[in-house]
Amino acid sequence: MDLEACRPGGVSRIFRSEKHEYFAQRRENLVKPASKKLSAVAVAAALSLSLFGCTAGGDEKEAVIPEGDLADQSGTLTPSNPTELSIYIESPEQAPAADNKITKLLKDQLGVTLKYEIITPENSDQKIGVMLAGGDFPDLIGTGDIKLRFLEGGALTPLDEMLATGDYPNVEEYVEPYIKRMSYTGGAIEDGLYILPNFNRFFGEVTAGTYYGPAFWIQKRVLADAGYPDLSNMSIDDYFRLIEDFLAKNPQTEGAPTVGFEAPPRRERSGS
Repeated sequence: MDLEACRPGGVSRIFRSEKHEYFAQRRENLVKPASKKLSAVAVAAALSLSLFGCTAGGDEKEAVIPEGDLADQSGTLTPSNPTELSIYIESPEQAPAADNKITKLLKDQLGVTLKYEIITPENSDQKIGVMLAGGDFPDLIGTGDIKLRFLEGGALTPLDEMLATGDYPNVEEYVEPYIKRMSYTGGAIEDGLYILPNFNRFFGEVTAGTYYGPAFWIQKRVLADAGYPDLSNMSIDDYFRLIEDFLAKNPQTEGAPTVGFEAPPRRERSGS
């Protein structure tokens, strides 16, 4: 798959590539047989997971592509041909509710249903051992700090040969300057590139702020509504005018009154 990394002002995106021949040749080395469905569903990596995995495909109907920005124009993932993906996550938290915004988008736009297996940290060691011993893995695994256990346990396949084909220029651009840092050299298994980090890879000038203290915060949707105005000379009056204009256009958010300003702010419904 082709990967376009996060650029200033942009969003990380992973695309389905037309090139699947390489993975077909390497199937015997993967954790489970991969289908082209998984390449497209990598959009679900927006769930803030460190993911790897694959899924087996079945009989597919003719695709009906829905309207919407998230719709897969290739027709690989559609509501007319539903796909269920199992996900392993180590966390003390519960799985997202069925009416979760991202969960609903994935199902409505891509036909993807996520089946979660949530393992608490104190039980993860035994569960990982069972997976490594049996070779039976979920489609997606949120590894976090335990990724080295899967790596040295032989659950991952190296990506070096894939990059050497020249068929994945976006991935090469992402990796090339830092490939030595990204590659495994621990000696427990063959050295090589196994993981593409989804954080701390920057393009161009890094413009992120470094102030994390008290401030007058404002939601991005308010700025988007105002056409992303220049904030370099923002005054208190300008700040509240932005919120008031947004509130006038959006008196409700998801059926509840939109809150213009609060101290401390409520994250979901306030403009500030």
